[in-house]
Amino acid sequence: MNLIVYTILSLLDGVLVFLWIKVLKKYGG
Repeated sequence: MNLIVYTILSLLDGVLVFLWIKVLKKYGG
């Protein structure tokens, strides 16, 4: 059960980082 939760959190973390980088490039570049 913990493995599933960990996997979901990891995927969400990856998506958040990806979106954050896109925002930084769009407004910070």
